[in-house]
Amino acid sequence: MEDSPGRTPASARQELSRLTDYRRYTYAVACLMAMAIFFVSWLFRHPHDFFIAIGYPIFSVIYGVSCVLLIHGRVRLRLLEVGLVSLIAVIVLSRLAWHFIAGDPFGANFMPLVSGHYWAVGMLIVVAFIALGFRAGMAVALVTFSFSALLATGASLSCALDGSAGCSDAMYFLRIHFFLLTLLALTSAGTLLRDRTFSAIARTELLERVNVTDDLTGLANRQGALDYLKKATRIARRKDQPLSLALANLDHFRRINHHQGHETGDRVMTLVGELLTEAMGRDSLVARWGSDEFLMVSPGMTEGEALHSAEHCRWRMEQLPIAGLTVTATFGVAQYHPERDLDEVLYRVDQGLVQARSLGRNIVATAPAERPAPHTLRHRREDATTV
Repeated sequence: MEDSPGRTPASARQELSRLTDYRRYTYAVACLMAMAIFFVSWLFRHPHDFFIAIGYPIFSVIYGVSCVLLIHGRVRLRLLEVGLVSLIAVIVLSRLAWHFIAGDPFGANFMPLVSGHYWAVGMLIVVAFIALGFRAGMAVALVTFSFSALLATGASLSCALDGSAGCSDAMYFLRIHFFLLTLLALTSAGTLLRDRTFSAIARTELLERVNVTDDLTGLANRQGALDYLKKATRIARRKDQPLSLALANLDHFRRINHHQGHETGDRVMTLVGELLTEAMGRDSLVARWGSDEFLMVSPGMTEGEALHSAEHCRWRMEQLPIAGLTVTATFGVAQYHPERDLDEVLYRVDQGLVQARSLGRNIVATAPAERPAPHTLRHRREDATTV
């Protein structure tokens, strides 16, 4: 069953939480892989490569600590993202500078640069966009590309001035930076498209939610409930599954507004919506149907099961103080039949509510048309105070 209008905000928060956890664990795995790369590079380092000998153990420890922080969620994810990307940038760019400054880039260092280290430069550009988004990613990518291009240009000019025969390899640096620039352009375009698409989707969903959500309770409003009912009845017909409705009307709600004030009345409505949502479970939709009415739609539930659920809701409302008051409600229940239309079941659930009110408030009942002798559940406390 699709998410109901009244449940989407909670579902969205749960999905966001799952995605955040997924990002954390993905970064944690990446940190473990980085530790492994640093360790292997340190084991097989050149004996005179002081950068690896000194720097890589430190980097391994930092990534290990970051992995622990990611798994335990002790630090804000955004802060860790910025820190990890910054650390990667420092490592990649400082190592790149080491190749150009501490050694001959056109000699023994040329193959390590071309075959290995520029992959890390390209990876830094991609990771910056993925982790930081378009603006911050673009800033890191431009700094990275500019720094690399300056090093390569300086080395090429120096080699050309010296008249070295190995300067012909400088063309490889030109080709490499052309590919890096292409990678930067494609990644930035993809990130910008992703961010704008997500933003457009979020705005569209927000506008749609305003149209189908009750401002006070955050539940689906009447239009949202009708939209959901149309989908639910189609699914019930297609899969030959039961579908039941319950309509609740708060008893003497006008007295609360009159004697306690509208602020208390609004608080009661909100708390009742929360109570019904919790009592009905995640598979049911709870909507604000009218000023003091709530409609509950339960896919996969027969009328008998809906009667039991409505009685459970009625009992919980009677037992639990709501905004410091004893609040009760009267319920009507009806089951949808595939051979009949939606208006018919809405009429019958309303008639069930009328039948319950004719028998006395704080009762659960079905419509008279549904059965010759209406079935009612009436476990009423004689000493209960009805508001």
